[in-house]
Amino acid sequence: MKRLALFALLPPLLFLLPTQVLAAAPITSLSRLQQIATRYLHTHFTGEGRQVEIKVSTPDPRLRLAKCATAPQASLPGGRFFGSQVSVRLACAGPVPWMIYLPAQVHVFRRVLVATQALGRGDLVSKQAVRLQRYDISLLGYGYIEHLQDIVGRRLLRPISPGTVLSPGLFAIRLLVHRGDHVSILAEVGRVHVRGHGTALGNAAAGARVKVRNDSSGRILQGLVVSTDTVQIQP
Repeated sequence: MKRLALFALLPPLLFLLPTQVLAAAPITSLSRLQQIATRYLHTHFTGEGRQVEIKVSTPDPRLRLAKCATAPQASLPGGRFFGSQVSVRLACAGPVPWMIYLPAQVHVFRRVLVATQALGRGDLVSKQAVRLQRYDISLLGYGYIEHLQDIVGRRLLRPISPGTVLSPGLFAIRLLVHRGDHVSILAEVGRVHVRGHGTALGNAAAGARVKVRNDSSGRILQGLVVSTDTVQIQP
């Protein structure tokens, strides 16, 4: 009877042992993971002129992750940032490696240029027609503009209404050379640099090709626009 009683006790003991060992094993604090992700996102998105608001989701309380010998490493997969939603990857490379993803909301605020009046297609934007306004740039999928000098001399491609956030796609490419402009012509003859004067026969932005007429010879040449009113002749 004693042997039977002892045998009857063995299964419960064998069942309880692994559970007790697992419960005793050190695990990673889930609140610490949330703090690591929050700190990483602040470091990643904070910059001059930016205000950042971040909220990282609470990890599933049922998670039991082995404790790392070193702090888990945080990253953004592929550096991707779509709108205000991101997913932070936390990884442990210890003896018992693991990896989880924590969803988060990131709002990055900057002062951007906004139209204060209606403007038409082809208009130049003056200082009086815009103001700086705080915006969540994570929601500005078409981009934004912070400095008026970035759009000086560039004309609108379409009409805009008051309150429109100015974005690069609203403007035509800034032309450095216009048809009829007097330009400097730069050319290389062997190791000699030759400078002359000519007249632009078209419009062109930086790095674009344009034809010019040499004022001295009357020859039509083609070159690349290298700066305002300067064309580098191509061999």
